[in-house]
Amino acid sequence: MSDLTLAKINTPEMRNLMRGIPFTIEDLDANDEGFLSARQITELKAKTDLYTALGVLAAFMSFCLATILFYLANDVATMTALKIISLIVFAVSMFAVTLGLKLGRRVRRGSGVKTVEGKAELSLSVSTTGEAPVYSLRIGGAEFLLTKEAYLSFAPGEYRVYYYQLIGKVLLSAEKTG
Repeated sequence: MSDLTLAKINTPEMRNLMRGIPFTIEDLDANDEGFLSARQITELKAKTDLYTALGVLAAFMSFCLATILFYLANDVATMTALKIISLIVFAVSMFAVTLGLKLGRRVRRGSGVKTVEGKAELSLSVSTTGEAPVYSLRIGGAEFLLTKEAYLSFAPGEYRVYYYQLIGKVLLSAEKTG
């Protein structure tokens, strides 16, 4: 780790940001190179495995539904729409499985880190019906949903480089430029 890197992270703002997102200096170094750290791979692999499993389950259920409808409703004209809908759901489920597998491969390789630079535009949406507040961050064309801790760790208006993963637009790390 270089002295420049240590100087960058040895500020109260950066330590606060590292707790809020959360990330480590190893994560930041790996993200800066365009890769995921070992810790991030472990966390994101669990998410992609869950997405793939849910897609497989949905595909199986929609395939079963389509099969049952084809056998039971061959002569009923009103069931045609249900058959078409079940086939569409099956196709969408297979797309989700394919996407989950593709994202899973990307995570296992440790690649797929995207970068966006700009000033943080923070927003807080509060509902009068008692729903939980929604914390969000917009940088350039990218928008991220945040936890309350992450939201509070950002200094609005600071120009930073943000590293994120395309899977659910997960914010991985950030560093101040200049």
